[in-house]
This record gives sequence, structure tokens and C-alpha cells, in this order.
Amino acid sequence: MKPTLQEQIEQSMKSLNGMTRAEASPFLFGKIMHKLSRQLPEPVYYSNKMLLRLAAMILFVLSLNIITVTRYKRNTTKKVNEDTQILVVTQEYFETDNLYIY
Repeated sequence: MKPTLQEQIEQSMKSLNGMTRAEASPFLFGKIMHKLSRQLPEPVYYSNKMLLRLAAMILFVLSLNIITVTRYKRNTTKKVNEDTQILVVTQEYFETDNLYIY
């Protein structure tokens, strides 16, 4: 005869009666700390190819920065006053004899 659902639940609950909380060995922490203290980190090796690439990238970025700074300084040193602005606009727009009729 098949046990009923209630009987199965009771049987499952009775199987949990003798359970206690799991306890670690009292020496476990000491063992773990001992292993961690003896463990050495693995040395890191960099290949020459990777170091050369890194050096090339740094030189490239530095050269771009230097070029940018020199061009910025060259452009900011021009003194622009009202007369030169008018002259630039007239040269840019009215240099040719084309008349635009709309």
C-alpha cells in the first residue's frame, strides 16, 4: 500500500530530527593560514616584444601631445584685431567678381 502524502511529509520531517550545525576542525584556520604564508606569487615575465610595443605607444602619444601643443601655441600667438578680421572676411567672400543674384 502506498503511503499518503501526509505520511511522506512526516517521514521527511523525522529524518531531519538528528541534524546539527556543521562544525569545522579547530585546526582548519591554522592550516589555511600556514598554506597562504608559504605560497609564493608566480613571477611575471614580460617579453621584449611587448616592452617594445609599450615603448612605441608611449613615444607615439608623447609626440602627438608635443605636436598638438606646438600647433596650439602657434595659432594662439596671432594677434587678431578688428581690421584684420574685416580684411579676412572681405578676402574670403568678396575676392571674386561674381555677383550672386537670387
